[in-house]
Amino acid sequence: MIKAGLLTRSILRTPLLRSFAIGTRNTRRVPIGKLRETSAARLKESQNTNAMLTTFNECDMSAITSLRNDLGPDFSKKYGVDLTFMSAFVKAATMSLMKYPAINGAIDGKEVLYHDYVDMAVEVATPEGIIVPVLRNCESLSFGDIEKVNRD
Repeated sequence: MIKAGLLTRSILRTPLLRSFAIGTRNTRRVPIGKLRETSAARLKESQNTNAMLTTFNECDMSAITSLRNDLGPDFSKKYGVDLTFMSAFVKAATMSLMKYPAINGAIDGKEVLYHDYVDMAVEVATPEGIIVPVLRNCESLSFGDIEKVNRD
């Protein structure tokens, strides 16, 4: 899919199948260590009492822009939706969450809950206002699937 830092066109139609069992929506629980438990409690306390800073990172979008320019019309004919940057962001975030499953986990009491799936909420502007649909099982969605969900 991504070779030597370059985006290939096959990523448009390929679901991310790696170690995730598609459609299973399984979770596993792992006991949390004392150090991690203390760190999590203090982080949550800090979130509740202090202003949090959001950071932004820049990235080179020229490969996605080129892909959109080259394949946009064919993509629109095939899927009935435009190829936007949103599907690339969702796909990239999904790949990251699959590579680092701890980020996709959640602390539940004294356990860490790991998910074998990726769900993602995406803010979408509509004429009626902003809505936030949840994309379920993003690891199994192609760019076309993601764009269709955002359109609907």
